[in-house]
Parts: sequence; C-alpha cells; structure tokens
Amino acid sequence: MRKIILSVTTIVLVAAGISIGSMIQAASRATTTSVAGTLSPHEMMVKLGKDLKIEKWEHLF
Repeated sequence: MRKIILSVTTIVLVAAGISIGSMIQAASRATTTSVAGTLSPHEMMVKLGKDLKIEKWEHLF
C-alpha cells in the first residue's frame, strides 16, 4: 500500500512540476512575441541606434 501511495505521489509531483514549468515558459514567451510582433526589424535597429546595411539594386550599365 505504501508503494502505491509513493508512486502516485511521485507521478502527481512530476506532473505538477511539468505543468508549472510549461506555464512559466509560455508566460515568458508571450511577452517577447508580442513585442517582436509590433516592431519591424528597422524600428528595432533605430531604437538601438544602429543602421541596417542596404544593398542598392541598380543597373550595372
């Protein structure tokens, strides 16, 4: 009987740990995607004070 209770308790604790870990990971991921979704790469570089290198496609002749 003790082995069954110990096994069930272990399974419940592992499941709770995985559930809490996934909630923490999902919460941290949601804030970064919403910020990244609203800014274009150009706007992010301007906020950081950097320039994006741009190639000019012109006729060679």
